[in-house]
Amino acid sequence: PVDALRIRKKPGTNTSLLKKPEVYVDVKNRAVDEIMERIKKGVVLKPTQKPPQTGLDEDSLEDQKAEKRKAAVREWQLLSENIKKTGPRRMQSRNIRHDVEEPELQKVFRRRRQALLNAKESLHTADQ
Repeated sequence: PVDALRIRKKPGTNTSLLKKPEVYVDVKNRAVDEIMERIKKGVVLKPTQKPPQTGLDEDSLEDQKAEKRKAAVREWQLLSENIKKTGPRRMQSRNIRHDVEEPELQKVFRRRRQALLNAKESLHTADQ
């Protein structure tokens, strides 16, 4: 906007510079108008093909529900059988190595704790 005012003040300037902002505004206005029209018209959804619902009465709906329940029960039984076959999984907490990916401070604390426990055990066994 400031450039357009400067150009108007100068006599004998090129008028093509004045037309560029108008063209830009015109394109912008057309784009805004087009977007507004699209918004006003709303989103057009494509129609979907629905399967024909012939013979779906209450009995057939109940049969379908019963089949789904039976399938769920069968799946649950298979899962429980697989769990029984594999047996319970036990965590081997005693075999876990503490020095893998352990921060340095935690390593120091663990060593000190272990040294204190060893010292207490040795004092306890020496007293007896």
